[in-house]
Amino acid sequence: MATNAQIKFLDLPNGKKLAYEKVNGSSAHPTVMFVPGFMSGKDGDKPKHLREYCMKKSYTFIRYDPTCIGDSLGDWTSLEFQDWVENAGSVLENLGSTENIVIGSSMGGWISLWLASQEKYKEKIQEPDGHRSSCQFHSLPFMSVT
Repeated sequence: MATNAQIKFLDLPNGKKLAYEKVNGSSAHPTVMFVPGFMSGKDGDKPKHLREYCMKKSYTFIRYDPTCIGDSLGDWTSLEFQDWVENAGSVLENLGSTENIVIGSSMGGWISLWLASQEKYKEKIQEPDGHRSSCQFHSLPFMSVT
C-alpha cells in the first residue's frame, strides 16, 4: 500500500518533536486522529488502512509516532506513560480541528477515552473510539517482574 506520506514534526513544550502526517480533507467532515497502541506508531497497518479510507471519503486524517517510537526520538530511560498521554493531547490541540473523531487502538483507546473526559479536550472530540482497547493494559506482565 503506497502512501506517499509527508512526514512533519510537531514541536512539543518540553523541546522534543513528534513525527506526524496530516492528510487534508474536506472541512465539512470532522478530522480523524489515530492514537497508536503500546509500542506502535503511525506506520502500522491500522493507521495506514484508516488513512486510505479517510482519503477516499475526504476526511482530514492525522497519525503520529509517540515519543521513542518510529521517527519520534526520545530517551527510554526517562519515558513515562504520561508522556504518551501528553503526546496525544498535543497532537489533538495543535493539529486537530474544532470537531475530531479520535480513534485509539489498544492502549491508544484508553488514551482516547481519557482525552474525551478532560475539560480541556472534550469540546474538540466529537466521538472517541477505543478500537480493541486492551482490558488488561493496567496489569502488564513486566510490571510484576522483580
